[in-house]
Amino acid sequence: MNVSLGRVSLLYRLNLCVKQARLLVDNCPAAVRETGDLAIPIPSGATQMSDIEADLFALCRGEKHFIRNRQDITLFKSVGHALKDLATPQLVLTKHNGIKLGETV
Repeated sequence: MNVSLGRVSLLYRLNLCVKQARLLVDNCPAAVRETGDLAIPIPSGATQMSDIEADLFALCRGEKHFIRNRQDITLFKSVGHALKDLATPQLVLTKHNGIKLGETV
Protein backbone atom coordinates (compact mmCIF):
# COMPACT_ATOMS: atom_id res chain seq x y z
CA MET A 1 0.00 0.00 0.00
CA ASN A 2 2.78 2.43 0.88
CA VAL A 3 4.63 1.68 -2.36
CA SER A 4 1.52 2.40 -4.40
CA LEU A 5 0.91 5.65 -2.55
CA GLY A 6 4.53 6.67 -3.08
CA ARG A 7 4.30 5.88 -6.79
CA VAL A 8 1.19 8.02 -7.20
CA SER A 9 2.93 10.88 -5.41
CA LEU A 10 6.01 10.48 -7.61
CA LEU A 11 3.93 10.48 -10.81
CA TYR A 12 2.03 13.56 -9.62
CA ARG A 13 5.32 15.40 -9.00
CA LEU A 14 6.68 14.31 -12.39
CA ASN A 15 3.55 15.58 -14.16
CA LEU A 16 3.67 18.85 -12.24
CA CYS A 17 7.34 19.40 -13.08
CA VAL A 18 6.86 18.67 -16.77
CA LYS A 19 3.77 20.88 -16.92
CA GLN A 20 5.65 23.85 -15.41
CA ALA A 21 8.89 23.44 -17.38
CA ARG A 22 9.96 24.59 -20.81
CA LEU A 23 10.81 21.34 -22.58
CA LEU A 24 13.83 20.63 -24.76
CA VAL A 25 14.95 17.19 -25.90
CA ASP A 26 17.91 15.74 -27.74
CA ASN A 27 15.78 13.67 -30.12
CA CYS A 28 12.02 14.21 -30.05
CA PRO A 29 10.71 10.83 -31.28
CA ALA A 30 13.13 8.87 -29.09
CA ALA A 31 12.61 11.04 -26.00
CA VAL A 32 8.83 10.66 -25.96
CA ARG A 33 9.04 6.94 -26.71
CA GLU A 34 11.97 5.85 -24.54
CA THR A 35 11.97 8.09 -21.46
CA GLY A 36 9.43 7.82 -18.69
CA ASP A 37 9.91 11.52 -17.98
CA LEU A 38 7.89 12.26 -21.13
CA ALA A 39 6.29 8.92 -22.03
CA ILE A 40 4.21 9.11 -18.83
CA PRO A 41 3.11 12.79 -18.75
CA ILE A 42 2.09 12.97 -22.42
CA PRO A 43 -0.54 10.18 -22.31
CA SER A 44 -1.76 11.43 -18.92
CA GLY A 45 -2.44 14.86 -20.44
CA ALA A 46 0.03 16.73 -18.22
CA THR A 47 1.82 17.89 -21.36
CA GLN A 48 1.66 17.44 -25.14
CA MET A 49 4.14 16.80 -27.92
CA SER A 50 3.56 20.40 -29.04
CA ASP A 51 4.89 21.60 -25.65
CA ILE A 52 8.37 20.41 -26.61
CA GLU A 53 9.92 23.65 -27.82
CA ALA A 54 12.84 22.17 -29.74
CA ASP A 55 15.18 19.26 -30.10
CA LEU A 56 18.95 19.46 -30.04
CA PHE A 57 19.24 19.01 -33.81
CA ALA A 58 16.96 21.98 -34.58
CA LEU A 59 18.80 24.15 -32.04
CA CYS A 60 22.23 23.30 -33.46
CA ARG A 61 21.08 23.91 -37.03
CA GLY A 62 19.59 27.26 -36.01
CA GLU A 63 16.09 26.21 -37.08
CA LYS A 64 14.73 26.91 -33.59
CA HIS A 65 15.81 29.45 -31.03
CA PHE A 66 15.50 29.15 -27.29
CA ILE A 67 15.80 32.17 -25.06
CA ARG A 68 15.70 31.30 -21.40
CA ASN A 69 14.49 33.81 -18.85
CA ARG A 70 15.71 33.78 -15.24
CA GLN A 71 12.35 32.59 -13.93
CA ASP A 72 12.08 29.71 -16.42
CA ILE A 73 12.27 26.10 -15.39
CA THR A 74 13.98 24.32 -18.28
CA LEU A 75 13.86 20.56 -18.61
CA PHE A 76 16.29 19.09 -21.15
CA LYS A 77 15.64 15.40 -21.65
CA SER A 78 18.32 13.30 -23.24
CA VAL A 79 17.75 9.73 -24.35
CA GLY A 80 21.12 8.85 -22.90
CA HIS A 81 23.81 10.07 -25.23
CA ALA A 82 26.39 11.40 -22.74
CA LEU A 83 28.25 13.32 -25.44
CA LYS A 84 25.17 15.45 -26.01
CA ASP A 85 24.85 16.03 -22.28
CA LEU A 86 28.34 17.52 -22.30
CA ALA A 87 28.14 19.36 -25.63
CA THR A 88 24.78 21.03 -25.10
CA PRO A 89 25.70 23.33 -22.20
CA GLN A 90 29.00 24.18 -23.86
CA LEU A 91 27.23 25.16 -27.08
CA VAL A 92 24.72 27.30 -25.22
CA LEU A 93 27.36 29.05 -23.11
CA THR A 94 29.64 29.69 -26.06
CA LYS A 95 26.92 30.84 -28.44
CA HIS A 96 25.01 33.07 -26.07
CA ASN A 97 27.59 34.26 -23.57
CA GLY A 98 30.95 33.90 -25.30
CA ILE A 99 32.14 31.68 -22.45
CA LYS A 100 34.77 29.08 -23.30
CA LEU A 101 35.22 25.63 -21.79
CA GLY A 102 37.07 25.85 -18.47
CA GLU A 103 36.08 29.43 -17.68
CA THR A 104 34.27 30.18 -14.45
CA VAL A 105 30.69 31.30 -14.94
